[in-house]
Amino acid sequence: MITNCCNSDCSAPFDFRQGRIVRICKALPSECNSNMEHPIEHFWLCGKCSEIYVFEYESRLNLKLKSANEAASQKKTPEFASAA
Repeated sequence: MITNCCNSDCSAPFDFRQGRIVRICKALPSECNSNMEHPIEHFWLCGKCSEIYVFEYESRLNLKLKSANEAASQKKTPEFASAA
């Protein structure tokens, strides 16, 4: 259960009406079994932190925070071909 913002420098209590929430699957469906308690994990950034940071998905089990400005500058602009 989410209780606070996942930014370690922030202690804002969870409020579903603001911010950004993401969920990741800790295992592929084929790897899930009855012994696995919670194959899905949720992460939340409060409203203030979600304006500054974005979640960066590194691997199936690893999520980290990245500056929103840095993430935007690294986005590739799609190239479009024009039909004549």
